[in-house]
Amino acid sequence: MILINQRSFSASESTVFSLQQLGRASVIGSANAGGAHIMETPQSLPFGFEIGIPDSRPVSTIAGGRLNGEGYGVIPDIEVNSEDIIETALTQHFGQFHTAIAP
Repeated sequence: MILINQRSFSASESTVFSLQQLGRASVIGSANAGGAHIMETPQSLPFGFEIGIPDSRPVSTIAGGRLNGEGYGVIPDIEVNSEDIIETALTQHFGQFHTAIAP
């Protein structure tokens, strides 16, 4: 079980998308930012600036035509807002039992 929201991005997004597509994890939360492409080491520019240009992307061969989450994010298996994400995850994992034993 993996929890995500709109702040999940980049490497975490690629990992979540891959695990979800392989059926290795269920995803709970809200669609994330949609930045799945990978970049190597940033290149130095004058005056102390750097630039990073994505030059590769993770690709799923089982995603039904979706290569990765670039541009639209990972679609959770269970969509829920950030305020309810922990309660939803606990309920999915333990059922209603966890609320009965909470202090």
